[in-house]
Amino acid sequence: MKLCAILLLALPLAGVSFYVKDQQFRFPESHERCKVEKMCDFEEHRSGDGHDFSINFVEVRGDGSYFDKGQLDRALAQIQAATHGGAQKPLVFIYVHGWHNNAGELDNKGRECPDLKGDVAKFRDCGLAELARQYPTVKGAPPAVVGIYLAWQGMDFTPAGLVTYIVPSYILRRYGATRVGMTMMRDALDQILLRTIGKNRDQHVVALMGHSFGARVLENAAEVLDPLRVKGRAVAERPPADLIFYVNAASSNTISRRTIRDWNKSCRETPNNPVCGQDPFYLGVSSRTDFATGLVQPIATLAFFWYPTSVKPLRFELVPFSAANSFWMHTHYDPKNLKEKPCPDPHTSSVCFFVPQVPKAGKPPYADTFNVEPHRNVKTRFWLLNTGRRFIRNHGDVWNPKVFAMVHEVLRQNSSYDAARRDNEKAGAR
Repeated sequence: MKLCAILLLALPLAGVSFYVKDQQFRFPESHERCKVEKMCDFEEHRSGDGHDFSINFVEVRGDGSYFDKGQLDRALAQIQAATHGGAQKPLVFIYVHGWHNNAGELDNKGRECPDLKGDVAKFRDCGLAELARQYPTVKGAPPAVVGIYLAWQGMDFTPAGLVTYIVPSYILRRYGATRVGMTMMRDALDQILLRTIGKNRDQHVVALMGHSFGARVLENAAEVLDPLRVKGRAVAERPPADLIFYVNAASSNTISRRTIRDWNKSCRETPNNPVCGQDPFYLGVSSRTDFATGLVQPIATLAFFWYPTSVKPLRFELVPFSAANSFWMHTHYDPKNLKEKPCPDPHTSSVCFFVPQVPKAGKPPYADTFNVEPHRNVKTRFWLLNTGRRFIRNHGDVWNPKVFAMVHEVLRQNSSYDAARRDNEKAGAR
């Protein structure tokens, strides 16, 4: 048995083709791979109707360093350009991908959302394009929706064999996700959120999303947001982000529990902190039909609890469940399909959202209305819920229209989002 494990771990060293090396996928405009293969680190997408978006790729090596620091510099420049000299308020959407993904492209000929392959295509066509449909670009300005795709080596083994695919990959990616989150991903968020957007926070709407191991990356990287909950720091007028969204997170609930505890303490001591009035600031959602985080992740966490999960000395994670998979932490019920019923009157800590008509193969298009109700007496900045197959089918089904209709409506809970959208519409009309 030990020999088999050694051989499995040795295969990548022997150059076996199903091992995906730690490599750069995106390049600047002047590079040959951008010119010929279209693997560029910047994309601009114009819709023709004033709902546009752009993408900047920022890639981090497994050791926590940047492949090309210029990628981050170009992303920062795009964020600044999107304000159009103060005439436009951009929506900056930052995404960290998860297990078995990277910044590469897969063949999606003949495929459409949400059945595209690879997170790059889903981020582009199912995420940013959907947000851009709701968020207008001022005439003559760069795209108002600015996507930042933070990439790392989430793909290390292709599915050549079940054991090889899951066992070594889980161990290595679990460690890698924490490492890159605590190093250059944290630096990237510091540069983007605090040093760039933070200089003119009211000019931006900001959302962050982490999926699978990407949620682990983001949880560790998002510690850079903590100045607002550190005692003695000056309280800003707005938090550095409007929403942090964890979906099908492959991480222990340890960080979430600590974050909730620290925010509750901070809000008792400094109730004028802007995050204390935001409902929600964090949103964590997992599917009950997610095999990867519902079964593989808890078993592997217990089996490999001794394995180092950070660049610091050993840190044990004895709780094997993510926050959204921990029923005792849930703050909201499963989204309820209201069919033809109108949305109830909105109130604090609830959200009702409409999913537009979506075509399904061999079936007529459907339209749904969902309502998310809180548990009794819930007051929290961190919403946690678990949902069924009709809402999120499996581990990778996080880009479907229902999820993004919910994210959009949760963003609208923040008055700054609608105010920015209206300002863009007025500026565009001039």
